[in-house]
Amino acid sequence: MKLLFLLIVMAIGLNQTTNDTALISEKFDILEQNVDSMNEKIDTLDQNMQNEFNKLSLQQEENSQSNNFNAFLSLLAAVAVPLFIYGLSQYIGKRSLLQRAPKAILRELKENEEALTGKKGFDVIQYTSEKEDKSGNKIKVKYTNGLLDADAYDSVVKSGQFTHLKVETQNILTAIYTRIKDHNETNRYTNEFEDQFFMNDDSEARKNAWYKAVERYDIVLTKWEQEILERLPKAKLLLEKETKFLGFQWLSSVSFFACLFSGASYVFSM
Repeated sequence: MKLLFLLIVMAIGLNQTTNDTALISEKFDILEQNVDSMNEKIDTLDQNMQNEFNKLSLQQEENSQSNNFNAFLSLLAAVAVPLFIYGLSQYIGKRSLLQRAPKAILRELKENEEALTGKKGFDVIQYTSEKEDKSGNKIKVKYTNGLLDADAYDSVVKSGQFTHLKVETQNILTAIYTRIKDHNETNRYTNEFEDQFFMNDDSEARKNAWYKAVERYDIVLTKWEQEILERLPKAKLLLEKETKFLGFQWLSSVSFFACLFSGASYVFSM
């Protein structure tokens, strides 16, 4: 009887152990599934964090490049803007100087025209020569006994501004001022010679001898003054066009540089 009871107890214990083992195995499987699920979540989270880190690194790199570029633009602006302003001021000054050149010559030519037409009070030598022209008519002498101005022209030529004028303008001015200088030189010579000629004798016979001595110079002076007066209208017209043309160039250049400076300022401010 004891033996049978012992067997029954052992059978009951063995059955209970089997049940406990199955229960533990089942719980272990559930735990293992939970661990796998947790690992998947951890892997997903790790991947997401890695992606975010990569994005942040890329954004920082882009920001760094952008900051470097902006710093470069700022440095460029700090150097370029003063140079641009200096260059523009030099250019404007040069164009303004070139614009004054034709104005100065034009003003001087008008003053010479007034002198040659008797509006400045110079003595006018006028008489009829005994010599005849090619047509057989006696030559009429009429010229201004005074020196014409050439300072503005000489100043423009020496400064190099004369070469900035158009070729046609240069040619006619050269022709006019060549005659003006010949006129002045001949007038100086005859005036000095006249003082010496009448130093000891101013009789009527001496005067007649004087007129014969200088008659050929008087005829040449008359011819030169006629050439100057004939060329003056065209010269004045060309100089007025030069002034307007240089003024238009100056205005166009300033407008262009102003637009360029505004565009550069806008780019640097971005």
